[in-house]
Amino acid sequence: MYADPSCDVSVQLRSGGVLALASGATLGADAGSLIDFSGVPAGSELQSVQEGLTALAGGGQSGATAITASYVRFTTVAADHNSGVLPAAKPGVSLTVINAGVAILDVFPAGGDAINALGASTAFSMAATKVALFVCTLAGQWHSTLGA
Repeated sequence: MYADPSCDVSVQLRSGGVLALASGATLGADAGSLIDFSGVPAGSELQSVQEGLTALAGGGQSGATAITASYVRFTTVAADHNSGVLPAAKPGVSLTVINAGVAILDVFPAGGDAINALGASTAFSMAATKVALFVCTLAGQWHSTLGA
């Protein structure tokens, strides 16, 4: 627990690297930039977000748009099989990918990783408006569920 004497904010780093702030606290990100936690219930855990991504036109694993956050929303998927790529599959990691585009989004695993029983480096296809959860319990292997 760290309490800054110059302001009324206490910060706690929880196990696993989760940063906890008191409800209503603000945390500076860059000079002159603030992350506003007002209205966030105490005890909430905030996750990383990538909003407004554009899938790689033409598709494929090489050069695909990198998925680097816990929650990701692709808003531009202009043609079927434009693509994104997951990070390396490491146990304990889970990611949510949203296809808010107008076409099928292909989500590739990194390198020689696999998704479900699709085989190494094979894309998982998501229709427009679908949401998929990707979970890793074994290095190199993603498991997914596809929802509405």
